[in-house]
Amino acid sequence: MTLMPMPAGGDVPGIDADAERGRFMLMLAATAAFLVASWHTFHELRYFVSGQQAVATVQRVNRVVEPGRRSREYLRVEAEFEDRGGARRAAVLRAPLDSGISDGQRVDIEFLPSDPDRVRIKGDRNVAWMAVFAVSTAWMTRTLVRLVRESRRPIPSSRGRRSSR
Repeated sequence: MTLMPMPAGGDVPGIDADAERGRFMLMLAATAAFLVASWHTFHELRYFVSGQQAVATVQRVNRVVEPGRRSREYLRVEAEFEDRGGARRAAVLRAPLDSGISDGQRVDIEFLPSDPDRVRIKGDRNVAWMAVFAVSTAWMTRTLVRLVRESRRPIPSSRGRRSSR
């Protein structure tokens, strides 16, 4: 096998460097989206597999404004509930401003018995992140299959001969 000298400028004949760079950047972005979505989907699956439901009594509701360039407003809800074992637990929940939650109200919640910090209002799911996970997984699988297929194709020689692969 004879190695061909690189042409001036570092370009490889038959390869569009800009297109390859673009494909690499898309794959990098899909990988980042996949990792973030995997984290959120993992926590959703924990609620699906071992999550339990209870009714909590709201003790206090405070309006919170997070400072910053993109400030966010939400309700900080402090509540108490009993788990299936009869133990009283306290929880701090986040609720949208228009949720209508007030002191003394009873609210349906979901919690993880193994993790006392994981409590949420029932129905507060990360469906968007699960969709991102599904789409990024499908796209990365498709890209990987295309990459493997492309790697098995013979590389055309610049002298008109076919590769001996």
